[in-house]
Amino acid sequence: MFRVNPNRSFDLLLNAVERGSLTHIEQLAMEDRWPTDLSQTKRALAALLGHLKAEDVPIRSSWRSILVESENKKNRRVIEAISFGLQHLEGLENDTETKSQVYAILQPNLMGLISWTCFFARTTFRPTPDTRLAIYPTHSQAAYIFHRLLLSGLTDDTENPLLPLVVHSSLELWLFHPLAELQPHLKPFILTDEQYTTWVGPILNLLRLCVTEETLCKILVERMNACQDKTWQKRLVQSFTFRCTQCMEVQQQTRDPDRAVLGLSMVLALSQTLSGAYVLNRELMKSQFSAWVLGRALDVSISLSRRREVSAARGVASMLFQGNRFNRAIEVVHVLPAVLKTGYLNVIIQDLLSPQAPGSEPFSKWPFGNPLKLLSLALYHPRAWNAFAHAVDLIPEPTLAKLKLNSEWMVFQASTSPYAEAHRDVLERGHEAIVLLCDNMKHHEKGAEPLIAGCSHSIMQCSRCKSTVYCSPECQKEDWAIHKDECAMNRIRRIDLQADSAWISHRTRARMLKLIGTRLQNRIDSAELLHSPGLIPFMDGTKYPPGYQQINARSFRGMQRGGRPIFNGRSEAMFDLFADKSDQFELAAFKVELGQYYVIALALFRSLHAFAQGEIEISSINRSKRPEVQRTLRALEPLTVYTRYFNVYDYHVDECRTSASSP
Repeated sequence: MFRVNPNRSFDLLLNAVERGSLTHIEQLAMEDRWPTDLSQTKRALAALLGHLKAEDVPIRSSWRSILVESENKKNRRVIEAISFGLQHLEGLENDTETKSQVYAILQPNLMGLISWTCFFARTTFRPTPDTRLAIYPTHSQAAYIFHRLLLSGLTDDTENPLLPLVVHSSLELWLFHPLAELQPHLKPFILTDEQYTTWVGPILNLLRLCVTEETLCKILVERMNACQDKTWQKRLVQSFTFRCTQCMEVQQQTRDPDRAVLGLSMVLALSQTLSGAYVLNRELMKSQFSAWVLGRALDVSISLSRRREVSAARGVASMLFQGNRFNRAIEVVHVLPAVLKTGYLNVIIQDLLSPQAPGSEPFSKWPFGNPLKLLSLALYHPRAWNAFAHAVDLIPEPTLAKLKLNSEWMVFQASTSPYAEAHRDVLERGHEAIVLLCDNMKHHEKGAEPLIAGCSHSIMQCSRCKSTVYCSPECQKEDWAIHKDECAMNRIRRIDLQADSAWISHRTRARMLKLIGTRLQNRIDSAELLHSPGLIPFMDGTKYPPGYQQINARSFRGMQRGGRPIFNGRSEAMFDLFADKSDQFELAAFKVELGQYYVIALALFRSLHAFAQGEIEISSINRSKRPEVQRTLRALEPLTVYTRYFNVYDYHVDECRTSASSP
């Protein structure tokens, strides 16, 4: 009996493929015909790649009018066969020698392969009830091929000009929104779990590779930042919300909230990894994407949980802020208030009050530790506090009663009590719109009325830099001697900080001044702090709970960074005023975090005799027989606060640790 030689049979098949026989190309992409030998695999890929000439790809202007299936059926089958062949090479990319051999076959034909893959992915069918699902396989196939090309050696070939093309095309596949292609009369369709895994999975995996690999992520971020097309930017933002919605629709069919939340977490992680894409981050912030994702996670958890729990949303909530501190100012100013409004505090509280396993710590399932600690670092900021206070108001009374007995919550309340007192005073008096500040160092010498609530005075700021504020035109003119040397630099600094969402407005400065003033007044009234020449109180809001100490004013004034003094002429004037007239003025310092910045501030107050203002009864002053205590019992008029920014990653905490042992 005649015995067929396997090699001879493969040679005949390969010769037919090289001639362009459609039947034999389809036969090659069969499980029992594709070779298992590496040398034969390379020959099969080379034969298929030979048909994909980049110069044969139709021009883009004619893509929509071309009969894709009839005129380009052969090349479509070639692409399918190559995709089938690459599947048989999965896992071999870890073998350096095999990887280099395969890439040597692919590299000369990359342009044709990439061009035709993009062509078939972009020239989709016109959706109809019968063909709309056919859109997905072509896109998923393109995503799979690009994924395999990147893993097979293209990522390492950083000088190859086709690498950016693949990354850009990968982004376009992510932007693909099939519902946008539907005709108006067609109803949206929801994929099954199997269809989602088969067709959408490769697109998600491809973008995840581009985001997590440093070289690819750099190309991706540059592409996002370079595009100024508003329509494209809108598509970019919508793609993230669409992928979340698509995932939820599919996973809700399985009645498994954990799987739905897992999909939301993955898309959220992709957006967070692209932190350098400022265009994307800006648009996601405008759309409050993080809060939207948390809201969807809460919806899924509540609707699919028998006991109406929100614990399934913990996975998303714990990812909203990466680390034990806020990495960007925008998270404090915009993201945190939005997620608090959505229900972030509810997730924290439920996890805090949930039964704990013996020996386990609270928040053990949060990868970055105690979220209450993270929250406390931002509550000095008015935006964060207002959102937090509103969220607390919505907590049911039974839950609040349980919280008051919880040790972790009690620590949190003690840590934030200074913020609560200062913010509450501003809100209850209804003076949120009034800026009780005057940056003129000689404000007190003009016989001006105290800058306290209820006084009528105009508010004006420097029209050039918008970084100083005054109670009157006279004070603005008086301060020009100091401000003229800082005005130009302050304007540049303000613009840079506003771009980072880190600029502290005058109202926020006034709230911060009120915060440190309230703390200082409480210590004075309770005789906790005696007036010590040369020492100033220092509040460290970067600690949990906040730290308080007295520091040497002279050492603090001489603090340097990079061999240069950190304080300028304005802060020098504040130090001089305190040193010359320490019986009339109080100077305090504090430090807080604002995302990527430390903010170190000097706060200046004028001492007002309490009994002269009628705010403290004389009898309260005489409660103590110690004369030094009687001298410290006085009211404080907030005057101004000077802020200094430092990058968190360049700043050394030890620089502000000064001795309090001697003036």
